[in-house]
Amino acid sequence: ALRRDHEQKTWAYAGAERQWSVYEIGCGEGTPLLRMRERGWAVGGCDLSPAMVELARDKLHAVMYDPEAVQWCDVELGVDAPGDAWNVVIATGVLPHLTRPAAFFEEAHRLLRPGGTLLVEFRNRLFALTTFNEYTRSFFLNVLWADVTNRLLAARAAFFLDLRLLGQLPLEADPAHI
Repeated sequence: ALRRDHEQKTWAYAGAERQWSVYEIGCGEGTPLLRMRERGWAVGGCDLSPAMVELARDKLHAVMYDPEAVQWCDVELGVDAPGDAWNVVIATGVLPHLTRPAAFFEEAHRLLRPGGTLLVEFRNRLFALTTFNEYTRSFFLNVLWADVTNRLLAARAAFFLDLRLLGQLPLEADPAHI
């Protein structure tokens, strides 16, 4: 639902009648890029996960668009994409993963055409409660359960969260039966 909201905000901002070029940092599996491409927009993107890059490339290839428009990158080290080339640069949920946010903003600025727009969505600890990822694990262990003095209970909770992160335990599983 959050990605859909992000796409709707992008459409509302851009307007249907314009032809845009959009670069998405942290493009994941590429669904928003695919939807923008279907509107006739030029798209490109990058992600830190090689698996996500492959999924996004497959989606673009399926609609006869150059799959190399999506690349692996660590945005803090630079993006292998032309500078001054994009009307819009999008980054949703990227900032919490960065150790050097200034490098991200410098790179986003380099990618944008003069007068271009950077759309950034920042996710915080509250957001981590609505998904299940490394940040959720960290939030539970370091914030919610920070005062737990029973080390066995804390270790069991960490093990339970790790199983869920690895996809080896369904979200509806009862930790009492592990």
